[in-house]
Amino acid sequence: MKAIFFFFLLVQNLAFSQNPIWNKVEDIKYYFYPNKIFCPDENYMYLSVQQNPDSKFLISRNNGLNWTPYIIPNLRGGVNMVFVTFNKTILLSTTLSRIFRSTDNGISWQMSTAIPIQVIKIVQDSKGDLFAFTIAEYSEIVYVSHDDGKTWETQGTGLWREFQESITDIEYGSDNIIYVATSKALYTSTDLGFTWKKSSLNNILVSSLVISKDGTVIAGSSTGDLFYSNDHGLSWSKSFLDYKTRIIQDIIVDKKGYLYAATGEYPPYGKLGGIFRSIDNGISWQCIGLKDTLVIAIAFNSEGRLFAVLFNQLLYSSAKFCDLEYETLKILPNYPNPFLNFTTIPYSIKIMSPIKIIIYNSLGQLINETNYEVKPAGNHNYIWDAHNFSSGVYIVTVLSNIGCVAKKILLIK
Repeated sequence: MKAIFFFFLLVQNLAFSQNPIWNKVEDIKYYFYPNKIFCPDENYMYLSVQQNPDSKFLISRNNGLNWTPYIIPNLRGGVNMVFVTFNKTILLSTTLSRIFRSTDNGISWQMSTAIPIQVIKIVQDSKGDLFAFTIAEYSEIVYVSHDDGKTWETQGTGLWREFQESITDIEYGSDNIIYVATSKALYTSTDLGFTWKKSSLNNILVSSLVISKDGTVIAGSSTGDLFYSNDHGLSWSKSFLDYKTRIIQDIIVDKKGYLYAATGEYPPYGKLGGIFRSIDNGISWQCIGLKDTLVIAIAFNSEGRLFAVLFNQLLYSSAKFCDLEYETLKILPNYPNPFLNFTTIPYSIKIMSPIKIIIYNSLGQLINETNYEVKPAGNHNYIWDAHNFSSGVYIVTVLSNIGCVAKKILLIK
């Protein structure tokens, strides 16, 4: 057992020794509990801070290198959202249902017509209209502004009134569909909040959402599972970070279309966590930094450097993650594909690692898995006997302690 334990440590050190160095942002060391980071415009970054009586948020005017506390007159509550409009107007939402507006890069601020509930998301359509999505019980969910955020009016029926569930995240797709994550399911609206439909992703707490460059919707859960949909939320497939359960705290997408997930569990429940990346729209994920660390939120600055919000500090990477490639684990095309009863699934690993093969159906249900088996570096094959399974699309996942990769295969009978 001791030999196996030390082997796992050796593999982990090999897998992650080439990751970029993470540096602390010393300017915020006296400001406890940062909880959300925003980079809405070039050079400017904003960091909201909870439980600090002297400052509600921090601002950086040089791409995150230096941060200073920022106090807006009459600001009450913490800052939970920052948005920059087409006209470069900055809109800032607080936890106490107020929106502040600046047209001079944050030098002066005015409080716009109050929205009586907390805003968690603002988007802008091609005409320039702004839509504010809110989170509160027994209230409207969507507000609209036609004057660059000066005034707002209600729109929509309110998701809470209909389903009695707590909202955790909201995304607005280029397909003009609103995706709302709640404590029990994921809902969609095609008419800007007037009517809602429950998706097939239900009976699960969806903790975070993001929409990729090609329109794929990715949902993270409180159990560590990730789900993705290529048909506007009608059907969902499951993907995984690794063999450990963790909470998906935040998901973002970079300019290349790569996805990044911040994960972890709050003390004293454990130290599982880290930053994971997917280069195939959420099908497979690989840890790329801060392994076994609680990462609450992540954001890129305009240079492509990744900033990570931890439980009580802010870090930034020494390299540009979007320029790094990680291919320690790879699935090659299976043959034959489509197949009748048997198919060979080739995969390659760059370092010795324990490997498990898991197969899911198109609904994300586990239908076959192997035990972990240590494999040397190089190419390997797994032969799947599908005699007892019906025709359809299946997802093969190769799982290890250096990440996981997945691939769709087609069974035809």
